[in-house]
Amino acid sequence: MFALLTLGSSALAQSSGAGQVEGILDYCVKVAPNLAPQAAAFKWALSQDAPHSNVSANLALREFRPYVGSYEAVQLALSKLPKSQVISACTNTLGATGTQGKSRER
Repeated sequence: MFALLTLGSSALAQSSGAGQVEGILDYCVKVAPNLAPQAAAFKWALSQDAPHSNVSANLALREFRPYVGSYEAVQLALSKLPKSQVISACTNTLGATGTQGKSRER
């Protein structure tokens, strides 16, 4: 799922990539609220590596049209997938320890 990222060195690419990542993480929390702590930790870890890791720069990034467009596009794409598939991908990616992360194939 996170293969959707297209990060580059320009502010345009960074805002688009950030929109995709946050769109995915927020959608994961929407369909599986128990993943909220893992999603928040993932966002925090990503922001620590960002060239503009201060709060005002991150807030400004969210106002760029590429960020908003990417965020909305990834949310729409995920909404068209079966919920069980999205939950599985989110759980596997974020390493959840809740009940959804304990399902096993037999």
